[in-house]
Amino acid sequence: NLQTSGIERRTDNVLTVRQTGKVSRGLFSFAFDNVREIELIPPTEIRSRLVSGDFKASVFTTRLVEVDGVVHVMNSGRNTPNLWVPPLLGPALIEGETRRQYAEIRAEILRRAASAATSEPTERIASDDHGNETRFHR
Repeated sequence: NLQTSGIERRTDNVLTVRQTGKVSRGLFSFAFDNVREIELIPPTEIRSRLVSGDFKASVFTTRLVEVDGVVHVMNSGRNTPNLWVPPLLGPALIEGETRRQYAEIRAEILRRAASAATSEPTERIASDDHGNETRFHR
């Protein structure tokens, strides 16, 4: 249940992102306010680490891996909370919330892909520091 998310700073492929929100399940509720450093390693990896916020530590790596023509999103990481988490319920709650957030991201990617498929084809040209051009078609 993300309430705000925004880029506070960007330097090359490194972003500083602040996110606030609230996770609620049954009687349990947890508000969060975190700042993360996100390192983009195109085209296959995203690294994320907590800079400040409601956890002692949080480090995640997301990889895009193609297997037999299908792209798989693989995420691994570790959260270390500042407060006591019930041993059986806590990890299940965190895992469930993480899966829900990835399902929302997936749904948004599919929505945008469907929207792009029905729009007019476009071409974008990008050039690198050496003047080499790359054409992107949609």
